[in-house]
Amino acid sequence: MWIPLVGLIIGLVIGAVFPGNIHIFDAKYLSISALSSIDSVFIGFRAKLNNHFNTTLFTIEFVLNTIIAIGLVYLGDIMNTDLFIAVAIIFSARVFYNLSNLNHQLFFQK
Repeated sequence: MWIPLVGLIIGLVIGAVFPGNIHIFDAKYLSISALSSIDSVFIGFRAKLNNHFNTTLFTIEFVLNTIIAIGLVYLGDIMNTDLFIAVAIIFSARVFYNLSNLNHQLFFQK
């Protein structure tokens, strides 16, 4: 439980010490990466509640989710199409769906 907290603290310190600007072109990729990461974390939390969590599987799905999302946005940039919006909508819907399922598992179990 303390490892994620240490990682968060290290990330906050690095962000405070080395502030940087995100270019408009990179902002699309960063936001899609964040959405896919949040989606993977909610899926992992749900698996943990159901006692089906596997660290290796979580790591592979986390990385593949992010790579596929970034790849789709990049493919849209190559084709001069806004696939970014479609990917953002899909991942946002998945985040809310997983959050709803977590809510039901945590608060409405008998």
